[in-house]
Amino acid sequence: MGNTAAKRQMNQRYAPELSLPKAAESRGPAAWAAPLSVAIVAVLVYLITLHGTFIYDDAWVILKNWRVTHDWGKIWTTPYALRGPDRLWRPLTLLTFAIEYRIHGATAWPYHLINIVLHAGVSVAVVALGRKLAGLRAGWIAGVLFAVHPVHVEAVAGIVGRAELMCTLATLVGLWLFLKPPSGRRVVGICACFLVAVLTKEQGMLFPLLLLAVLPFRDTYPKDSQARRIDTLLLAALLLLFSGYFAWREMHIGFYWNRETLNPIANPMVLSLGRDRWLMPLVLLGRYTGLLVAPARLSPDYGSSIIGSVARLDDPWLWLGVAALVAWFVLAGIAMRRKAWAMLFCLLALGLTYGLTGNIVALIGTIFAERVLYLPSAFFLLLVGMWLGRWRLGFAVPLVIAAAALGAVRTFTYAREWNDAAGFYVWSYEHQPRSFNMYVMAYNEHKERGDWRAARQDAYRGREALPDQGDLHQMAIDADVALGDTKAAAESYALGKREAPKYPFDFAPPREMTNSPAVPRTAPSTQGGP
Repeated sequence: MGNTAAKRQMNQRYAPELSLPKAAESRGPAAWAAPLSVAIVAVLVYLITLHGTFIYDDAWVILKNWRVTHDWGKIWTTPYALRGPDRLWRPLTLLTFAIEYRIHGATAWPYHLINIVLHAGVSVAVVALGRKLAGLRAGWIAGVLFAVHPVHVEAVAGIVGRAELMCTLATLVGLWLFLKPPSGRRVVGICACFLVAVLTKEQGMLFPLLLLAVLPFRDTYPKDSQARRIDTLLLAALLLLFSGYFAWREMHIGFYWNRETLNPIANPMVLSLGRDRWLMPLVLLGRYTGLLVAPARLSPDYGSSIIGSVARLDDPWLWLGVAALVAWFVLAGIAMRRKAWAMLFCLLALGLTYGLTGNIVALIGTIFAERVLYLPSAFFLLLVGMWLGRWRLGFAVPLVIAAAALGAVRTFTYAREWNDAAGFYVWSYEHQPRSFNMYVMAYNEHKERGDWRAARQDAYRGREALPDQGDLHQMAIDADVALGDTKAAAESYALGKREAPKYPFDFAPPREMTNSPAVPRTAPSTQGGP
């Protein structure tokens, strides 16, 4: 009896989620006030995006995508991004865009409104799952921090970030349903959540593994009970659905794609060899950890020469990644020893959802992107909520309010930048001078608006920051020609040949240089973009 009492006391001290009173989950005004307050906060910080437009990949995925605008049927048998080397398949995400396009066409604000509502729903789902795992206080802390975390801006303010929002919402709701007493209706709900998750983003394939990871936290029941039979039905249904998903996707899209076709501009790790191939994921882990803890500097692009392909031993991001990995193993060991299953589940879920996008086992289409943290950050913040939830209110509440306020201000100011495409691209390359994609996006946006002077400025600044990129020199040549500045075009051509000699420049030099008419061979280039 004495040993049992001691163990119970230790569990209450180190893992209060194991002794949470059931009444705290369902009764009292806090049960509805907590998720409601989180939803309101999530909506308020992103209302500014209703003034936004189609930005970055939005136009290519929605407005210039004939499957969305004309042929819905092809959504189910073609890759998500027709121009991308990686065979992504997100038919349900594209279907939502197609339905909206049929209703309101190219009007941007309804797309943004749906994203805001989805983000509010995900924030509420974080509260609900946290309440099941560790109590209402931990769930509310995690939910409010999730609602305002600046790393989520790309997923919410960018319309195509809906893939992240829908996959995360379906995953968290599915986990919440799985933790409730088994029933036939919940089997249907969990299977529906799985289908939504897996048909909106590839991380949805982890859904069954996440259910398995949270299994130790569920209430136990007799082996011969009806609940066991319901769980068997759930397992059979998930296996059937996953097999159907796998077969359909392999038949029409395929899973394999050649990583060697990756553009080093998007993922420089395709150039990483030997030691660098194994150390670079630690560099990325360090950068992602930095964004989760202190998201001060944000950007829509980290490709090209920003991160690079070589891991330097004097790089602080490398050692922060090592520290994060060691901390994960230490915390997992502590959770196992103390049987803190909620903590262990969040650690496993964080590792699984991040690992799929961390360029660890296989390269993905991008080296680094803030949007891929949307789902993993939910489990990270649940861990934070569990930790702060154990503090006394006098210490925890001011800290949470301060962190939420700082996050809300940073989120609002960054989300506001996404409202104007050209201004956002210029802002982005000013804050990330080695971002090749942002120079190209700014150039193309200004060119479409007919503002060739601004486009030339983008090209000039780009070639100054990345002189070895022939595309930027070609853009400068094209802008000079469009402005009728033949002398500047000849100078840009000479500079390009000197800085990027292997690039096949498309320009006919002036008469005095070649004894030929001073005209370009083609119209200004339209190449570039993500």
